[in-house]
Amino acid sequence: MNQVTFDEVSSYSEWGMICTSFNIEEPEPKESYVDIPFGDGALDLTEALTGEVSYKNRSFEATFAFGGPQSEWEPLKRKIRAHLHGKRRTIEVIELPEHYLIGRCRTSFERDGMILRLSVSAVCEPYLYKKIKTVYHIVIDETGTQTITLPNSRQRVVPVFTTSDALNIEFQDTSLSLGVGEHQLTNLILSEGDNVVTLVAAEGTTIKIEYREGAL
Repeated sequence: MNQVTFDEVSSYSEWGMICTSFNIEEPEPKESYVDIPFGDGALDLTEALTGEVSYKNRSFEATFAFGGPQSEWEPLKRKIRAHLHGKRRTIEVIELPEHYLIGRCRTSFERDGMILRLSVSAVCEPYLYKKIKTVYHIVIDETGTQTITLPNSRQRVVPVFTTSDALNIEFQDTSLSLGVGEHQLTNLILSEGDNVVTLVAAEGTTIKIEYREGAL
């Protein structure tokens, strides 16, 4: 059954609402240009600040139909409004089984003969987030050093490192020292593609690395 799930509440299973259409817009790049007086063209500053392209929010729209008894319409409308209208929700569609959106929803209803129709719109964050976090479990061997490649989707992310012993991380031109426990370092950011990280610790040290990827 074609349905949409909002924070684990499914439109058909919970409300009997059949999804008749949905659309997820592409996020628009945040472009910045400065005109060059007396010169050709314009200066493109889109990536000047961070070296990355940033994106505006994306929109989500879906329509639903309910063919149940009219006596159920008003209670159903109240239930749906309470869960969705003005609320920030995770949004899942069957066509994107591995990802979800996060957005603030609005609802509207209309009568179409004997059918109750629902429209849901949402202003969503630009990225499609992976439902399952990317997780690596590493045990340092007798060499005391292990190099690992961390693949990442479009959104830049800060991974979480959990280590059982003192750990040194070499990433790009940076060397970072961590103590026992969980750490999230804002100066260790994974970009799109393969990110090579070298871990240096005592033999037998266990390390968990986890992060959630965001795609376009």
